Amino acid sequence: MCARLLVRPESTRTHQEAVTLQEQYETQAFGLPWNRSLAGRQRPQVDVEDLAGRGRTDSERLRQWNVDGGGAPQAMRVLLWQLESATWGRRDHRRFAVAMTATAMLSVATTIVVGFVRDASLTAYVSTLAVPSLPWLLDLVDAVRLHRQTSTARERIEDDLNGLWLAIVSGAEPCVTTDVLRANQDRLYANRLAFGRVPEWFYLCYRDRNERAFSAASRQMLEQAGWAE
Repeated sequence: MCARLLVRPESTRTHQEAVTLQEQYETQAFGLPWNRSLAGRQRPQVDVEDLAGRGRTDSERLRQWNVDGGGAPQAMRVLLWQLESATWGRRDHRRFAVAMTATAMLSVATTIVVGFVRDASLTAYVSTLAVPSLPWLLDLVDAVRLHRQTSTARERIEDDLNGLWLAIVSGAEPCVTTDVLRANQDRLYANRLAFGRVPEWFYLCYRDRNERAFSAASRQMLEQAGWAE
């Protein structure tokens, strides 16, 4: 109860701040206009520098944030980077949902084992083990549902961006415009803001694996399009 009343409001605020900073970084890196009606005001640079100074993650490890776009036109590089973001999000949120499911099952099994070892009656088990652990289990169930929804939403974005890439490369669609890229970015921002986030420690556990997988996939995409270097 205390977590719901005290911790969650602050967690929501910091989540929104992190999403806005991520959007600010990407619009600058991608050369896209800022959508103030969606994301509000940009954070002043002094605030950005202050928050960056508090970071615990090795900045050198995160310096190369996006894959190499080869010889692709800038607009197609941005599309590739947006696809990368959607793909990483889909994979990380799905993994985290699985991890939370396993944690919930382990928690239930632990209470059963403890009750069995103590030779507790059904009434004693419910009152001393099951009921006290219920808020924790409900939070886990909420987390599983939230991250599954996030992964599913990211998958839809990923499919749309991949389909757009293939259509442009095949000549079925003209080169992507700034308006289309901005619309893609709006979807990514809304997805990040509406759903939960994967903890940094969990993200770092799979970062190298995600990077290797998408780097290999992007090289094939660039080669097929004739933009590999």
